[in-house]
This record gives sequence, structure tokens and C-alpha cells, in this order.
Amino acid sequence: MKMYNSMLLTLCSDEFTLCSRGVSQSSWVRFSVEAIIFHSSYELNQFFPLIESAGQHPHGRDKRWIIQLFQRGFQVPDNFASYYQIYKWMMAKEKEFPSIMKVESIGKTYERMEQYIAKIGEPGVDKPIIWIDSGIHGREWISVTTGVNIIDKLLNGYKTKDPQVLELLKNFDWYILPVANPDGYIFTHYRGGRLWRKTRTNYGNGMYGADPNRNWDYKWCETGSSRLPNMSSYCGLKPWSEKCVENMKNTLLSIKSRLRVYLTIHSYGQFLFVPYAWSANSYPQDYRQLLSAGQAAAAAMRKSSGAIYQVWQSSRLYIISDIVMAHVLDEASGSSMDWVKATLGTKYVFGLELRPASAENNLGFIVSRNQIKPVAQEVWEGLKVMAENAKTNDVVFG
Repeated sequence: MKMYNSMLLTLCSDEFTLCSRGVSQSSWVRFSVEAIIFHSSYELNQFFPLIESAGQHPHGRDKRWIIQLFQRGFQVPDNFASYYQIYKWMMAKEKEFPSIMKVESIGKTYERMEQYIAKIGEPGVDKPIIWIDSGIHGREWISVTTGVNIIDKLLNGYKTKDPQVLELLKNFDWYILPVANPDGYIFTHYRGGRLWRKTRTNYGNGMYGADPNRNWDYKWCETGSSRLPNMSSYCGLKPWSEKCVENMKNTLLSIKSRLRVYLTIHSYGQFLFVPYAWSANSYPQDYRQLLSAGQAAAAAMRKSSGAIYQVWQSSRLYIISDIVMAHVLDEASGSSMDWVKATLGTKYVFGLELRPASAENNLGFIVSRNQIKPVAQEVWEGLKVMAENAKTNDVVFG
């Protein structure tokens, strides 16, 4: 507890490199409060005296927000939750479901934030793995909530003995990384950069970040990427220059022999895509089977909510600029999906671009809360079909 007292007295430590980066007082207090709650076991009656002794005197909206944090807890699956709210919730779920869930860090980011992954599965022999990552681009909040809700659905299904979920846990281990780019995600919540896409690596001259979905070492920076640090599709100084990407790579390599399904969740555009993204003229050998499996998942998603997800090869829909999302012929090299398919040889590799289907002026990244549950449900239905296909090695329509 002394360590947290010290953190409160400074509201700054090696853990938090944001303190000197122009963060508003209100935002910085909020970030610090969440961080300290996450790392400690303070009660509300202890907290205000400590934070006041640190020279901080939250009032008005800030004070009400702190009280609500303690009174309500972190109601994560129903909200666009912050970095620390998500991981506080994950730790609580690990305590609630100790026999089937582990929360582990796969490493630290450039700004020294942990990348926490949820590992969910019945104990026993190692099973094939379904990997899901979301939030690789900071502004894609609906992707993060979808990753969180998949965790929630697996755990709730196990608790209620849902036969479908029990079968999913019997056949697979699930590795779910809900915030793949913590630095970028934190920036969108606390630092006035709601539409920030990249990481937050300092490249000098006031330029920050690379696109973590252009930083993978397969056809790196060949097509649909930029070598200019001020561009949103900047591929980085070299492959794996972004710590969050390197951490993901190392973890994926460690499970290579067991990795059966790789799903990366993005927004927006309502697409389900398959490799390759780097070239419209390059296809994996099993492209037709992948496309059919994607179509089966998209059919289940449409049956769930009516939402139409177009299924394409990724290079035929990827967009790299900050304009209206549309179906265009474009290519994007250095993506996670291409690296997993080409380098690891994983059978079932998919990407999702969630709702909405289109929007102007980047407003598609700003989705209302009432979309969280229906989007999560339609992805869940598609995911169950992906899992069934992976189990049978055949295309099964839900």
C-alpha cells in the first residue's frame, strides 16, 4: 500500500508517462484515479484523504465520477470502457472463474502499459486455439467492446451451462486480447484525440505513432503503407518497431502449432475479409475455402440482426486514408492477418470491419452505446460458425 501512497503523492511514476504530455488536469486526474484503483485495494473512505494529500482536490463532475466508480464498479460490457476499467473487470472475472480463465500480460507497450490477454478454456490437455484481437487502432471503440463481450459471453455461458458454450470450451482454448493498442486507446479516451488511429511511439519533430496494422513483417511497407511518420498508414521504422505489435508476434509464435483460428476485429464498413491484404493478385492456396467459411459466418451474422457483412479478399476493400469508408480496390501490406496466414500457416484467418456500413468525416468510428449489444451478438453468431468450421474442417452454414 505504501507504493500506492507514493503514486498518489506524485500522480506520476514510470507506469504513467502521460503526466508531462499536455494532458488536461481533469483528464489526468481521471486516468490516475483509474490506474491507482486498478493497482490497489483502496476503499472509498480511504481514497479521498489520500488523493487530497497528493495536492489534488477533485470536485464537481470529477468527484461524482470517482464516487460512481466505487459505488457501481466497472460496468464494462455495456459501455465504451477505458483501459483500466476493462482490465479491472478482467481481473474480477478471473477471480470469479478461476478454473477456466487466466489473465496475463503479453508485454509492455512504448508507454509502458501492459497488454493483458484473457485465456479461457477448460483445464486439461492443450487444445486448438481461437485467437481474437480488437482495438489495434485506438479509435475503433466498438471493436474493443466486442472483444470484451466475447469474453463475457463465454463466461456467462459456462456459468449457465449453455450447451453451445460448453462445446466451444471443450473443443478450443480462447485467447482474447481486447485492447491490442493500449497507448492509442488511452490517447482517444483522455488526451483529446478521439479519432487517433496509431500507436504513440515518439518519432520526433512532434510526430507520434505508427499504424500497428502495417508493422508486421510480411510484405512490410510494400503497398498501401506510408514511410512518412505524419501519415495515418505509417509503417514504422522497421517491422516490429511498435512494442505492442512485437508483443503480439511473440505470443502468436509461442502458440503457432495450436493456432486454429485468427480473428482481428476492426471498424468500420461491415466487411468480413480474408487474406491477402497486400495484393489483389495474391491468394492463399485455400482461398476459396476461406471465402466460403467467411460467407457462412456472414450469413449467421445477418440471420442474427439483419446486418449485411460483405465478404471479400482484404486487398479489395482495405482503405488506408482518413476518408469515407467505401468498397474500393486498395492494398495494405504489413497487416497482422497476412503475417499470420503466410508466416504461421494458420488455417482460418479472418478480419472484421464492424458497423456502420458507411459514414462521412470519420463519424463511423463514433458509434452510440445502443449498438454495443447488437454488434457483439452478431459477431458472436458468426464466431460460432467459424469455430464449427474449424472443428470439422468443412464449411458449415449456421
